Amino acid sequence: MPDLTRAEQAELDRRRAKACRLIETADPAADAAVVAAAKADPDARPMTGAALARMRPAHEVHPELAAAGLRRRRGRPRSPSPKQQVTLRLDADVIARLRASGAGWQTRVNELLRRWLAGERGGAGRSKVPVGEQPSSGRRT
Repeated sequence: MPDLTRAEQAELDRRRAKACRLIETADPAADAAVVAAAKADPDARPMTGAALARMRPAHEVHPELAAAGLRRRRGRPRSPSPKQQVTLRLDADVIARLRASGAGWQTRVNELLRRWLAGERGGAGRSKVPVGEQPSSGRRT
């Protein structure tokens, strides 16, 4: 069974301290209501002293599960083909119309550019510059 790293043990200690603080600041009336509801539930079996004495923390019983829970990634999953951020200068009226088209406008611009590069745009006004080459702007870089 894998042992917990120092960081994982520190995280467990932090969570344990938070749980203790929550227990100390619990509202007695709310606690009494929960206990009364549990006693009224015919499916809830009360814990005996012997059962409580046998209980151990999850990280001692199944450390691999506790460690996996501590190592889970937060936030959005990584994309297999992540987008790249670029700076692009466009006319203000073009940006205004794109934004006015609603949520997802950047995704739509990406799809329009992808189709244009694939040659689906049609013949009129089509660029003569092959993909991958830069047209000369007349300025020195």
